[in-house]
Amino acid sequence: MEIKKITSVQNEYIKLLSKLGAKKNREESGLFLAEGEHLTDMVCNSSYEVKNLVMTEEYYAKNQNKFLYDIIIVPDGIMQKISDAKTPQGVVAVVSLPRKNANIKGGRYIYCDNLQDPGNIGTIIRTADAFSFSGVILSKGCADVFSPKVIRSTQGSMFNVEVITDKDIEFLKSAKSDFRLTATALYGECVTVKEMKTEKNQIFVIGNEGSGVSEEILSMSDEIVYIPMTGKAESLNAAVAASIVMYEVASRE
Repeated sequence: MEIKKITSVQNEYIKLLSKLGAKKNREESGLFLAEGEHLTDMVCNSSYEVKNLVMTEEYYAKNQNKFLYDIIIVPDGIMQKISDAKTPQGVVAVVSLPRKNANIKGGRYIYCDNLQDPGNIGTIIRTADAFSFSGVILSKGCADVFSPKVIRSTQGSMFNVEVITDKDIEFLKSAKSDFRLTATALYGECVTVKEMKTEKNQIFVIGNEGSGVSEEILSMSDEIVYIPMTGKAESLNAAVAASIVMYEVASRE
């Protein structure tokens, strides 16, 4: 384990870390940040590759025997520059982006069809972890799962479940030979979420916040389900709908 100090904001590594809020820079560098004590603890105990930890003098003084990774100690001003939070907690993990995932082999997954809201994606990942789903699959049009907003909203659950990115409809077509495909919708030939069929290998599709599941995915699905509502709201938030579906599946175990 190596420990070093960096005190200049002009340091090239600090410049790189301060730019990782942008997807382009994350992809070019192959790195992302997990910020704060809770997320740092979670990623350090996961299968993700942690390159090093960046922390303030104060945080290091209190936690110097806690971690086994290389540590970079920085002044508060540099931590503020790196951090995406208004009030930094004093520690950031620098993590390698995982390799692009191969095809899934089995289990239950949520497929997010072009979801744009980072909070929705983060909540779905967190709920998938809570209800023992194998993972969450994101289409190419989804918000970036490695953005600071998504990572924060998962509360570390993204380090517990498989997160598969950039999978389009061809992926679903291929998966259909081994997985039951269940889509959610507000119309069409639907059954209620209580009536839906569940299997050990299954993919549940949650649609875009505005337009829902694409017609192409609906047409190839084995079943389309809806969530009955008794009030006046026209639809449910995408993350809420996904959570209800996952709870229903888990309750049958």
